[in-house]
Amino acid sequence: MGRFFARIALSIAALLVMVVAAFIAVGFFALALYLYLAGSMPPPVAALITGTLVLLLAVVLVLVTRPRRGYRPRLSDAEPASARQSAAELGGELGRRLQDMARSHTTGSLLAALVAGFIVGVSPKLRSFLLDILKL
Repeated sequence: MGRFFARIALSIAALLVMVVAAFIAVGFFALALYLYLAGSMPPPVAALITGTLVLLLAVVLVLVTRPRRGYRPRLSDAEPASARQSAAELGGELGRRLQDMARSHTTGSLLAALVAGFIVGVSPKLRSFLLDILKL
């Protein structure tokens, strides 16, 4: 079971690294587009076009990835309490196992926490995204 949680932790860390790399790549592409356009038009106009295209890309991504209403089923009061109780027990057991794993692998846990904290601290958008997930 410890390997399972280690794989999950590695997957999350890899995902965070990929998100940061994607932001850096978008920055490089925007810089390349700006430099290309600056050769054929005044630099302020090239900057305006580049910024507009980056904002349009962001709007398209937000619209495409926006959750739809009624898409996610929710637990209703009509469902039996046993389903909620089972979910609570499963969450409690998962928490205990994660805590035991963190205690047995203190160095790895510390490094994973430092890397994750650094990555979340670097990106305000990622920080707000994670806060939105936790508020659900």
